[in-house]
Amino acid sequence: MRRVLLGGVVLAMTVVLTGCPTPPPGYQPPSLESSQITPQPAQPGDTVTMVLDVRDDQALTAAVPQRLYTPSNTVLSGLCDSEMAPQGDFRHVLVTVTCAVPTFASNGTWQLDVFLNDSSYPTANYPG
Repeated sequence: MRRVLLGGVVLAMTVVLTGCPTPPPGYQPPSLESSQITPQPAQPGDTVTMVLDVRDDQALTAAVPQRLYTPSNTVLSGLCDSEMAPQGDFRHVLVTVTCAVPTFASNGTWQLDVFLNDSSYPTANYPG
């Protein structure tokens, strides 16, 4: 009896999971088309500039640098700023992120997390 009940539950779950509709376009995440980083290599005390070419199916509404990881995986914050520049419409945006490299910076690969928020027009809001 247990096997029949378990089989019925699995079948019901399969019907529910395979019967889901395709998500609407607004649920697609932003995509990074390209990126440029200067200077390369960066030195302690430099300002590093990253230009991110980002697209979305609706509109990009925010780009916020969150965490900067050192080569030893130490998390730093407050060293980066960002600006957004729509390229014709809100679906294509150039994001410029600038980070001050600390004077105590060590050699190696650094990692930056950037939060990208997407939404639909006209809720996209850009300063200036």
